[in-house]
Amino acid sequence: MIALKNKNKILVMAILLTACVLFVYYFHIILHVDVIFTHLFYVPIILAATWWQRKGIAVALFLMTIILLSHLYYTDINETIASDLLRGSIFVVIAIVVSMLSEHIRRAEGELRKTGDYLENLITNTSAPIIVWNPELIITRFNNAFERLTGYETGEVVGRELTILFPEISKDEVLCKIRQSLTGEKWESVEIPILCVSGNIKTILWNLANIHSPDSKDVVATIAQGVDITERKQITEALRKSKDKYHSLVSSMGDTIYLVDRDCRYLFMDEQYRKRRGLYLYEVTEKTYGDLHFEDQAKAFSEVVERVFETGKSLQNEVRSVKKDRYFLKTLSPVKNESGAVTSVTVVSKDITDRKKAEDGLRISEEKYRTILESIEDGYFETDIGGNFTFFNNAMCRILGYHSDELTGMNYKQYTEEGRIKKVYQAYNRVYTTGEPAKGFAWMIKRKDGEKRFLEASISLIKNLEGQPVGFRGIARDITERKQAEEYLRQTLEELKRKDRELRETTVQLIQTEKLTALGEMSAGIAHEINQPLNGIAIISQDILRDIDKKRFNAEALGDSLKEVIKQVNRMSIIIDHMRLFTRRSIKGAGEAIDVNKSVEGTFMMLGQQLQVHNIEVKKELSSDLPMVTINQIELEQVFINLINNARSAIEEYRKEGGIVEIKSFFREVQGKREVLVSIKDNGGGIPDNVRDKVYEPFFTTKRPGEGTGLGLSISMKIISEAGGRIEFESEEGKGSTFSVILPVKQTETR
Repeated sequence: MIALKNKNKILVMAILLTACVLFVYYFHIILHVDVIFTHLFYVPIILAATWWQRKGIAVALFLMTIILLSHLYYTDINETIASDLLRGSIFVVIAIVVSMLSEHIRRAEGELRKTGDYLENLITNTSAPIIVWNPELIITRFNNAFERLTGYETGEVVGRELTILFPEISKDEVLCKIRQSLTGEKWESVEIPILCVSGNIKTILWNLANIHSPDSKDVVATIAQGVDITERKQITEALRKSKDKYHSLVSSMGDTIYLVDRDCRYLFMDEQYRKRRGLYLYEVTEKTYGDLHFEDQAKAFSEVVERVFETGKSLQNEVRSVKKDRYFLKTLSPVKNESGAVTSVTVVSKDITDRKKAEDGLRISEEKYRTILESIEDGYFETDIGGNFTFFNNAMCRILGYHSDELTGMNYKQYTEEGRIKKVYQAYNRVYTTGEPAKGFAWMIKRKDGEKRFLEASISLIKNLEGQPVGFRGIARDITERKQAEEYLRQTLEELKRKDRELRETTVQLIQTEKLTALGEMSAGIAHEINQPLNGIAIISQDILRDIDKKRFNAEALGDSLKEVIKQVNRMSIIIDHMRLFTRRSIKGAGEAIDVNKSVEGTFMMLGQQLQVHNIEVKKELSSDLPMVTINQIELEQVFINLINNARSAIEEYRKEGGIVEIKSFFREVQGKREVLVSIKDNGGGIPDNVRDKVYEPFFTTKRPGEGTGLGLSISMKIISEAGGRIEFESEEGKGSTFSVILPVKQTETR
């Protein structure tokens, strides 16, 4: 390209020079004109000087020679030589000036080109990422460092919008800042996130400058140079987190941290210790340990610091603050330089007052509980997981009959009776597998002297701090005497049960005897009750026989007579059945739901005639809508018979005539309790005050010997009590007594 260009220049120059020669020839030779307008000669001279610098002088000399030769050939040389020489000199001067200017421009262009190449090379190959964009935010330059930083190639980004380099989350904020910079706002050392091809985001510290037009008014481009500070940011963030963590750790520890030299002068002091001492930060290094503590404390501290310097090892020192009555554990650690020499000592002072108090409390508690364990009569023991003794009190030694040295490490199998070993193992295993204590577990043991005793223990699991089972603990007591007492009580209870059965049998017999006694007393009345229907049957039978003899047989009259006979027979059957049931032996637990009015009527079926014989009037007032009660009907009738017989006896002893027995039955509800009440009232002499507390006692009677057993009221009370009821009485001497039988109503019964 350069050769072709030079060739073109030579061709152009040859044409111009030829034109100049022809121009001279035309004016001088053809037209014979002496004056030639040489202004056109300056064109090839200036071009030659411009293109070839000093070679332009040769062109000027050539043209000056042409002019001189032409004038010498056709004109007066005296007239023209001076002007031709002047023109030629002007040609040469112009050539020299233009060539010099051209050389200067050429050198300037070379320097400028070198500078441009240098700057281009600097921008392209510098290690710092550089990017250039125009006012429309289109990327125009993108150096190699930026390629390495983002992973983009120059061809991929040049000509594209700047937004491709920014992550979506910060794009708007960054573009806003860039647009503000176009208005002249300075932008130095600003952190901008850059989105790489891989999707990673890197933090770049940017310096930005605007490039203005020559008039310094319009921004034509913006160049930005950045530094990748991603790792530095990460390191800074890690250091910040580490510092925050360290500061938080130190603050949360509650421990005091400070640094001293060999003379115990403070080199560093944490904030809480400094504030507690009332010191400003600049005052720390002006103080020694002795300035802030008592002399004896400072001396002791100095000795420990000296030992750390001499040994190069950490030491712990427990001290007590007399002023504050608190305990502190000081851990002194050496700080060494690169050669291993101790240069200072770090002190961590921990307040252990609470721990000391806890230890003292634990020691006192251990002593107290050890005293308790040694003073109690029950044995306390601890074993490992295999059942071997690890701890026990003196009571345990007394129970088993072994010395403490002999009992240490002894397994439960050695003192357990052989047939009970499996049972004991199962108890321990159940506690181990379930974690639940075994309470009141008893087994037979064998003392050292061979005596067999019963041992009762409560066993629980011992766990370590991780919650793992490591053994068992328990409380044990010798229950041999209790076992013997329990056996004696069991035998006694069996004997009592046997006696109770005998007593119940005797009671039944007494009740039966009482029934028979009552039946004997009622026999005359019962005979009268049976005689009445028998007499009626006899009269009817005689009438029938007389009608037969007189041959006055009438079928209709005969039928009526036979019906009457059957009626009387049924009446006797009822009386006999009732007597048979009454004399039957009672069966316990055979209670049934009954109407008490029927029992009252059944009683008077057997006693009514007897009361008439004794001229005693009976008044009955029975409610018709009584609810049912649960009791043995025959036993209830026996109660009524006993009470009516007692009323009859009381009347006969007190008055000869005018005796009255009143029977009432009714329902009542008292304090939510539903009851049926049957009262038997007489107008006898009443019960004396001095014997009222004895009326229910067995074998107590006010009758003459041979006239009563004294069991009637006690048996009646027992019968009613077993049915859940009670018997109450009221009595007034000279006016009579009232006995009330009160029975509970079944909850499901309604009136």
